[in-house]
Amino acid sequence: MNNDGGQTFEDSNLQSTSQSTVNALYWLGDDLRVADNAIFADIALHAQQLMVVYCIDPSWFRQAQYQAEYVGKYRLRFLLESLRALDETLNQYGQQVHIVYASAQKSLPYIIQTHNISRVYRSNHSGADEQTAWQVIQQQCPNVEYSTITTQTLFELQQLPFELADLAATFSQFRKKVDNVNISPATDAVSWLPPMVALKPQDKQLQSWLAYPSWLPQTQTMNNVFCGGEAQGKLQLDSYFSSNLAHNYKAVRNELDGWECSTKFSPWLANGCLSARQVVVALKQFELQQGANESTKCILYELLWREYFHFYAHKFNTLVFRFSGINGRKPLTSFYAQRIQAWKTATTPYPFVNALMKQLNDTGYMSNRGRQIVASCLVNELQCDWRYGAAYFQQQLIDYDPAVNWGNWQYLAGVGADPRGSRRFNLQKQQQTYDPQGLFINAWLGREALQQHDESHALYCIDSVDITDWPRS
Repeated sequence: MNNDGGQTFEDSNLQSTSQSTVNALYWLGDDLRVADNAIFADIALHAQQLMVVYCIDPSWFRQAQYQAEYVGKYRLRFLLESLRALDETLNQYGQQVHIVYASAQKSLPYIIQTHNISRVYRSNHSGADEQTAWQVIQQQCPNVEYSTITTQTLFELQQLPFELADLAATFSQFRKKVDNVNISPATDAVSWLPPMVALKPQDKQLQSWLAYPSWLPQTQTMNNVFCGGEAQGKLQLDSYFSSNLAHNYKAVRNELDGWECSTKFSPWLANGCLSARQVVVALKQFELQQGANESTKCILYELLWREYFHFYAHKFNTLVFRFSGINGRKPLTSFYAQRIQAWKTATTPYPFVNALMKQLNDTGYMSNRGRQIVASCLVNELQCDWRYGAAYFQQQLIDYDPAVNWGNWQYLAGVGADPRGSRRFNLQKQQQTYDPQGLFINAWLGREALQQHDESHALYCIDSVDITDWPRS
């Protein structure tokens, strides 16, 4: 799989094999479901034995780039719940999820070589790191068939009326181009899967990787209403569209709190417990029975935004992480350790921002409007490198999606797909619009925070120098 510029979004790199029996390995990623999963469908048709593997890399829990872990405690809990739910479902097929506590680059080549794997399946992941790992594994085991199949997007690449290199520079242009592209219906779960590839009891190396490690963070005491898994995602989907909430979505989608103020599909979509096509099917059924309006159209537009960012990530690959973005325009921001830490710990001079960050830190979730507000604060008021905010969201959010997260941060920082440049939110106006009585601030910070009205004083005197004097990457 070629990784330069993301030119191979739909790549089925099948190499010849002399084995007549297909022992398949399915490397799970953002596709933790059985229904509407084209990989399981292909396996049911072409494989004689199967091993299903998810890799949890120990490096995820060490501070990586931009002073953040790859996976925080909220994401981890939702992920483990989703994996356990998928394992329970696969048990009904005589299968199971093997959670390997080691990096994919280290463990998968070993498993492939020691268990006679002849074909490896992987979802067509939009993340640059995931694509690199996939490429490394193919290089280490060249005599195996590799198949990447789309599981996350509404459209296949070949359905689009343009080449990936010609992806529209803005979402509006993209939406107009795909407006008449047919969205394939979601498919049912397979009725059968091949038996498991037998584990070797004497294989101490693999057994050590399968044992629950002591270094994995504990996740038992989370204050969170989201529960991972395919069944839970389907429950939320059915619950939302069995009500009239979809007709009011546009009116309430910018609310800062409340379960019914948005669809809340994003955690299950990000982990692949739900597919975007399943959401579209439910939406179209709702419109058929209850009627369409501007709100139901907005839900589809939100899915298309997600679609755009996934293609955007495939096209630009590692450029979605670059400080100067996809066009090489460096923003006038820099690294200010004290300001970034204050933003993370909800101790900035802005009570409204602090309340939103407290919500994120206590739940692993924040409304879309809240994310825009706190991101604008970090970039514009605190004048900090946007990547530190994106990395912190990556750590904290249970609905973290690489393409959506980094694409949105680039958009707001003025280095991405927004033709207007950076988006600066007037914090006082945002508070007056979305929390005029201070109820949200009071709920998350207490009454004393409402007394903080002066948001115009100088920030951190220790950092009061011209930001252009600071080194930038």
